[in-house]
Amino acid sequence: MNLMQFAILLCTLLCSLVAGLVFTFAVVVMTGIRTMGYLEFLKSFKAMDRVIQNNHPIFMLVWLGSVVALIASTVLGIW
Repeated sequence: MNLMQFAILLCTLLCSLVAGLVFTFAVVVMTGIRTMGYLEFLKSFKAMDRVIQNNHPIFMLVWLGSVVALIASTVLGIW
């Protein structure tokens, strides 16, 4: 396996994980939060944002890693 194939494989894996995360959030989390009142809705979003903004390592690795892998595979494809 050369570097280009590895970059494409990593990009596919990480982008798929991000897509699954966004899909799950939209279908499961937002559906559950929709039943809450406005104050509870805001409190729950603040709690989720706190976890993400505290540099949760797995979230940051997958989210930013997908962007880096996409850029790397694009550069390797052009080069």
